Amino acid sequence: MAATAAPGIARGEIIEIPLNKLTPYSIVDLRCVNGTHEISIPIPERWSVKSAVLKITYAASPVLVKAESRLTARINDFPVGYIPLDPSKHKMVADLIIPPEMMKPGYNTLALEVFQHYSQKECEFPCSPDLWTKIMLEESSLIVNYDQKPFPLALSSFSKIMFDPKTLPHGRVNIVTEGASDEIISAAVIAASGIAKRFDYREVHFSVSQDILPGVDNALIGRAEFVMDFLKQRDIQMAPPTAGLLAMEKLPVEKVDADGEKYYEKSPSHALVIISGRDYNDVKIASETLANMTVSFPGSAQMTTTGFSMPEIELYSGRLVLTADRKYDFKTLNMPTHTFTGFNSSPRGITFRLPADFLIKSNQKSTLSLNFTYGPGFGTTSSFNLLLNNKVIRSIHLDSRNGAFIENYKVDIPAYMFRVGTNTISFEPHMAPEAKLCDFIQTGNLILTLFDSSTLYFPPMPHFVELPKIELFLLNGFPFTRWPDGYDSLLYLADGDNVTVEAALNIIGFMTQRNGFPLFGMEVTTKPPIDWKGELLVVGQADKISPKLLKNAPLTFGKVFKIPYPVVTSWEGDATLAISESKAEFGANRGLFMEFQSPFQAGRTVFLMAAAGPEELVRTSKAMLDPGVQAKMEGDISLVELDEPNYTVTSYSAGKKYTTGKSGKISKLENFLMSDPRMYYASIILLILTAGTLAFFLMKRFFKGRTRKA
Repeated sequence: MAATAAPGIARGEIIEIPLNKLTPYSIVDLRCVNGTHEISIPIPERWSVKSAVLKITYAASPVLVKAESRLTARINDFPVGYIPLDPSKHKMVADLIIPPEMMKPGYNTLALEVFQHYSQKECEFPCSPDLWTKIMLEESSLIVNYDQKPFPLALSSFSKIMFDPKTLPHGRVNIVTEGASDEIISAAVIAASGIAKRFDYREVHFSVSQDILPGVDNALIGRAEFVMDFLKQRDIQMAPPTAGLLAMEKLPVEKVDADGEKYYEKSPSHALVIISGRDYNDVKIASETLANMTVSFPGSAQMTTTGFSMPEIELYSGRLVLTADRKYDFKTLNMPTHTFTGFNSSPRGITFRLPADFLIKSNQKSTLSLNFTYGPGFGTTSSFNLLLNNKVIRSIHLDSRNGAFIENYKVDIPAYMFRVGTNTISFEPHMAPEAKLCDFIQTGNLILTLFDSSTLYFPPMPHFVELPKIELFLLNGFPFTRWPDGYDSLLYLADGDNVTVEAALNIIGFMTQRNGFPLFGMEVTTKPPIDWKGELLVVGQADKISPKLLKNAPLTFGKVFKIPYPVVTSWEGDATLAISESKAEFGANRGLFMEFQSPFQAGRTVFLMAAAGPEELVRTSKAMLDPGVQAKMEGDISLVELDEPNYTVTSYSAGKKYTTGKSGKISKLENFLMSDPRMYYASIILLILTAGTLAFFLMKRFFKGRTRKA
């Protein structure tokens, strides 16, 4: 059907989702006579879609033949619109109406496909450079009008309905706590960590209050006496817990009747999660149970928790982390057997993470062992390209005219091409038929299948890294997540007020999502630490942070500010600093992140988030969730000016360097040899020559002795 203007959308909850928020690309370039780009559109289980409109902004090559060129949109393989490509216009906008029944809960695939030609009568090259259509995803969007569905009162709904990673634009949860004791804040940290994990990579904003916040899901955390009284005041009757208690109720929302009398109405679309127990230990067990509920069980609205235990946890065992010196098949790495077809097949890849403190040896190699097959009749320009983080590492010539089945095709990748954190190996076949211009082109043979029995091997690596590097914290919360549950780490809140706890929970949620494991093992305190030997996470207003913690900080504040100002930066990125000592103020509308060595233990880290006031502190924690801010944070100081949404970030290094690792030590000789592969190989050659020379003289002496005896 032709593109039509969207009619007025019925009243309801409406959200406009820019398409670039659903894919890593801002512009999609569709080439050749036929090209496709797919976008996964999440629809939460709680939404009942009433109407949807797809707004597409695009531009087409000026040489296209309008009658023979069009853009097609499909939802889950069902066509929802055909748009003629008009080469006479510089930029075009089209609105396509999507039948609401097509937008089902779950991940829906939007396929944008072009059929484009530059000739009607004459022959044309199927992948001529003139065949292109660009879709501007930043200016394209999906507008959805929906109602919130009622959901069942069952704890099993935690994973699928309440804390749903398909929630748009971000998750939001309010936590109601019993005061601000270390024990209650610790339970809130565990619960928030488990909630954030369920949202997967979807950004989560936490808030903390002493009362219910309407319009969002709430979690109530406290001991039995506080919780039972809180519920009773809101017309909810519940038996006091005999151990830990984990329960769910419809959210009671305060209303006022015509006579001005207050009453409570239960919301059908939002929930109140209750985490309670007889004492602090019971409350903690209930929080741990909530954080660890990974399957849709139980089906009841409440459960009594009497104990909680975890299996043995290994170092560096977070989300998608590779273990060195181990071979992985592609199936294990979430890439099943895949068949590529046609001229312009979409690439596929495997994504994994390397620990943030890997000391990547430049003289070592990782090995891909590929099993694949391809069809007959490929042209001489056909190839199978392998890319690591968008850099080509090998191009395999598909040169057999009869096709081939290839087993154990080895590709060695120098270890220095990898990076700590996330890596992606992409597979991009470029298949062309053996044909001349104006030949009839048969594309059914343009197939290449990559089997999931293919493997990836990564060599052993020591854990050793130079800090401070804020960018490593942003990868997965390193070094606090060296143990994935946050063991041997302490969260210090300079104040136990709601805003400080709220800011801390936003950071805890971020760390959990990046590492994929709830932070059960992280300790919490509102008292300044005196002799903590592990990692230290500090959150608070600047004037409330103990000066003793800032002993090794690159920038100190208090009665006197000690501020480093970069003067000259070398080619290596090292800055020459001017140090100013002055009386000053932190200033409004800005937040600060710093990383430096702990004043209590060498090799341990302090990561600090501070701001002048409570409002700025919360805004700073939310700014850190912004991908644009994360991309600019590095070194040991990051100053963020809180002008949402266009944050300004200034980052640089000014403090002393220190090293840390799994063992904390590495020999100077090994460090020297690994830093330069030429020295490594020269050392091997020197050892061989030395051993050979020694063997020569020993043999010469041996035979000389035998001659004398004779």
